[in-house]
Amino acid sequence: MASNRTAALAAAAICIVAVIASTAFILHQDSGSGGRSVSINGDVVAMAEFSVSDDSVGTSTEGSIIVQRTSDSLTVRIIGSATIGGEDFGGVCIHSGSGLWPGGIMAPYIDGQGLKGPLAEATSDGYSVSFGRVQGSQGGCDGFFEIVYEYTGGSVGDVESLSFGIAVGSYYDGDVPVMGHVYEEIVVEL
Repeated sequence: MASNRTAALAAAAICIVAVIASTAFILHQDSGSGGRSVSINGDVVAMAEFSVSDDSVGTSTEGSIIVQRTSDSLTVRIIGSATIGGEDFGGVCIHSGSGLWPGGIMAPYIDGQGLKGPLAEATSDGYSVSFGRVQGSQGGCDGFFEIVYEYTGGSVGDVESLSFGIAVGSYYDGDVPVMGHVYEEIVVEL
């Protein structure tokens, strides 16, 4: 009976030491961060993936759309990659509907002519951000991008879904250049 009691006391002592060690480790980790905490998926309310390609010219894009909402703001991040074929002059175009403003774009990618940036344009019903859209052959390019949109239209609580158009590729119809003929609409339900 004494050996059972000794074993129980030893097990209890080991549990107490484990709890104290775990607590000390957690406190040490918190003190090393300067009192800051890490937010993982903070305020994320919806996510969607996309993949659009035009195999005839070797152009494609794929990535994720991440929507974050607080009581007074709505932020959308589109993070992806783009590969633009050497003969494609249409590239990749991402169109957002009205009420979304592309407040930040990070898109360093290299084409046959060096480092190039995106083209952002206001349209009658939103904004378009394009990569690799040039007249004539550009030699191809690829890279990653992030577009951060801020919602600027009305109450963020009233937004039930967001729509994005993603277009890739190009061809000539006789002498007329046609861009973005492979098109998909991505609807993100909130």
